[in-house]
Order: sequence, then C-alpha cells, then structure tokens
Amino acid sequence: MKSKKGFTLIEFLILLAIIALVIIVALWGMNSARQKARDARRLAVVQQIQSALNLYFFDFNAFPAPSNQPVVLGTGSDCNGESCSTISAGRAISNVASGKIYMSLIPGDPSGKDGSKCSSSSSTVCNYAYQAVGSDSSQYEIWFYLETATGGYQAGPNCATELKTNSGSCLH
Repeated sequence: MKSKKGFTLIEFLILLAIIALVIIVALWGMNSARQKARDARRLAVVQQIQSALNLYFFDFNAFPAPSNQPVVLGTGSDCNGESCSTISAGRAISNVASGKIYMSLIPGDPSGKDGSKCSSSSSTVCNYAYQAVGSDSSQYEIWFYLETATGGYQAGPNCATELKTNSGSCLH
C-alpha cells in the first residue's frame, strides 16, 4: 500500500479552528489590557486635576466656581463666551487676574470618544466633569467613568472630591 503524505481535509479544518480560537483569545486579552490602560490614564488625569485644584485652593481659599452647573472637562471646546478666569471646558485651570496657570491643558478621555458615549450599551458620557460644591466653594466633585473595575474603583461612574476618590457616586 501507498502511504499518503499531507493533511486530510478534516485535519486541515481542525487546524484552522484551533488557530482561529487562539487568535480570538489573544484579541480578547488585548482588549482587556487596553481597557485597563485607559482606566489607569483616567485615574492619573483625575489625580492631576485634583492637584491643580488643590494648588488653586491654597492661593484663593476656594475652589474655582465657574457656574452653578457642572463643567465638562477635556473636550477641547472654548468657554462659550463666559469668563475663563477659573476653570473652563477643555482649556485650563487658571486665574486670569493673577496670571497663574495651575493646569494648562485638561486632557480628553483616552477612549477618543470625547462627548460621546463610552460604549453603545452605555448612556454615560466619557468626559470628566467638575463642579464646585458649597456656598463658599470649599468643596468640589469630579465625575469620571471607568470601563473596568480598577484599583478598588467600580466599573462605571466614579467620583473624586477634595478629600478622596470614591468608588461610585459623590457623597456631597
């Protein structure tokens, strides 16, 4: 009898299925790593914003209070005709009167989906938002979104205040 060399059709299809499975597992793992990297960047940006706000507070004994509404940060948009003397969307944390700049550029969300939803199944916007709290602006809240549970914070909306960063909603 002759011995045949090579693969049968069934062996070839099984090999293709195994390769496809390995590729799917690798891509799944890379996507998870990307989400965690974006979340680490989000937490770093929130810490930078907190540091800039604390420096502002030490100089003026109050946190910036641009309006009674939350300000969306990191969008790259202008001040919409308002005075940019304290904090403005996408611009800076500064004080025009003193000429001090505490954070020259507030980065946008690392997902690249500024102003849009983080995912098709989410109604949460990916940008950071800031609001001074209290009649004397002695407190603040920064809202931010995480894609995965990271560093003790839950996936989804989270909040940073002048005291700490909370997993979940703000306490004020």
